[in-house]
Amino acid sequence: MNVIFGQALRWDHNHHAKNKHVFDNFAGTKLGLPPQKLAILTAVASSAGFATPISYQTNLMVYGPGGYKFKDYLRIGLPLQFLTAIVALLALSILH
Repeated sequence: MNVIFGQALRWDHNHHAKNKHVFDNFAGTKLGLPPQKLAILTAVASSAGFATPISYQTNLMVYGPGGYKFKDYLRIGLPLQFLTAIVALLALSILH
């Protein structure tokens, strides 16, 4: 999961939606987990790029006009990204 959240910093969520389903199916069968659970986790993780201004279009749109610095995204985005990961894992363990 850390790999997926780390990749959210570099690629957009469309890349994950198109290409990670193969990984979900493979990892799900090898680990004995339902691939649907991993697909949901991948979708949430790939959309959780809060830590850099280049990880999502709207982050970049407000970067310049808002007067934000790169460290502002790290200061607010990293805790938000970890919170998203925890909530996603808890929700998947309870609901699915």
